[in-house]
Amino acid sequence: MRFMTVTTGFTKKKKKIMAVLCGIAMAAAPYGMNTGFAAPAAAPAAAVTASAGAQTAAETTAAVPAEKAEAAAETGKTDKDAAGVKAEKKDTAAEKAGEPAAVKPADAKSSLDTAFDHLAEVKNGTYDLDLATSAPMGSAVMSSNITFVSEPYTRAKGSLDITFTLPGAPAFEREIAYYIRETEKATAFYCKLGHGTWEKSVTPRKPADKKVNDFWAEAFTNGFIDMAKNVQFGVQDGSCQTYLVTVDGKAFGKLLLEQLKPMAKDEDMQKTTEEICRSLPDFTYTVTIDTEKNLLTDMHANLTEPIRKAASIIVKRRDLTRAEREEMLKDIRESTVDLHLQGKDFNALEDVQVPAEILASAKATELPLEK
Repeated sequence: MRFMTVTTGFTKKKKKIMAVLCGIAMAAAPYGMNTGFAAPAAAPAAAVTASAGAQTAAETTAAVPAEKAEAAAETGKTDKDAAGVKAEKKDTAAEKAGEPAAVKPADAKSSLDTAFDHLAEVKNGTYDLDLATSAPMGSAVMSSNITFVSEPYTRAKGSLDITFTLPGAPAFEREIAYYIRETEKATAFYCKLGHGTWEKSVTPRKPADKKVNDFWAEAFTNGFIDMAKNVQFGVQDGSCQTYLVTVDGKAFGKLLLEQLKPMAKDEDMQKTTEEICRSLPDFTYTVTIDTEKNLLTDMHANLTEPIRKAASIIVKRRDLTRAEREEMLKDIRESTVDLHLQGKDFNALEDVQVPAEILASAKATELPLEK
């Protein structure tokens, strides 16, 4: 139930929108889907390039400094300088009239950092998530939605549809419905597979979870901006600004290792975890923020390379024949992953409750999530 523990721990933070994002991503792990996040398409990158070029042009045509412009006006050196004087006088007049002078646009990283700092507090809403993985050995697609209310305690409902496809075999599908109900002392997870019966699992809160919660809360409230190697402007559609972010894999891996190493059950798992975290390559994601409403509305992350790297390390450490290992590594090299998350209906919901009949009939059990 760790994904629920993480999610509910986040809801005490101001920027709850990123908290739920993490919770949804963690929810995929128990179903073998934690190795999938997304590769952004080429279109956003092209838009980023065009936008960056436009920004450079804007900076090149900035107003001439005051002293040079005044001198040019006196001597009449060039029409360009004279135009600079007029622009300066216009700004000065605007300031006297109480209007702000033109402000030079911020660089993309500063712009995104400011946008994260000003994200509105989200107390409820809905997220839709699509996660797709593919490789020669088969593919998996997961579609999920979660509607949540975070105060005074987290309540949520959602569904998870998973489809596995193997070459030459019929698709294997699973549909899961669930509710989450948090109290001061514990979190209950209600789950139903297909047309089966409802089951519940209750997880007490543990003091040890706070360190993990704080780490992910900090990371997801600022979009890993402190570990960003590069940030570029993407498409701007009205008040919605998209950014393309490249995260430093080594810096991210170092922080991740601090969280995962204590959880390793044995020495072999500990060594595997260390090798993975120290070998993570850079990854990218795009994020769209509505700058008028201060809401994160869309996220598309590219973790294909980190996942390939992690999977390769795991396979190489397994006891396999050379032929088996080479076959699996070939599949990993040809694998793709894609994650797309969208948010909606923020702060527009009244409540989410577990139906009385489910509360009364759900059978207590230990779900695979707890093992």
